[in-house]
Amino acid sequence: IPIQFGSMTSAVDYFTVDTNQMTGTLPSELGRLVNMKQKMYLKNNKLTGTIPTELGQLVQIETWFLLNSNSLSGVIPTQLGKLA
Repeated sequence: IPIQFGSMTSAVDYFTVDTNQMTGTLPSELGRLVNMKQKMYLKNNKLTGTIPTELGQLVQIETWFLLNSNSLSGVIPTQLGKLA
């Protein structure tokens, strides 16, 4: 996922890149999408590495935040507990 997606701070209501066979790590820059209110779907890809703690800043998301069916490792950051 290109880090430039984190620069779309005012124009994004939802972010869906599920089931695209995307590889690589989750960029911490996605945590800049603090105005996103609907959903973030990153499920069913081939993402690896850890979940960035910065994703805990996405407290405006009202519906779904999905990371399942990837190859992520490590612990779930406690910051994600702030998500509704």
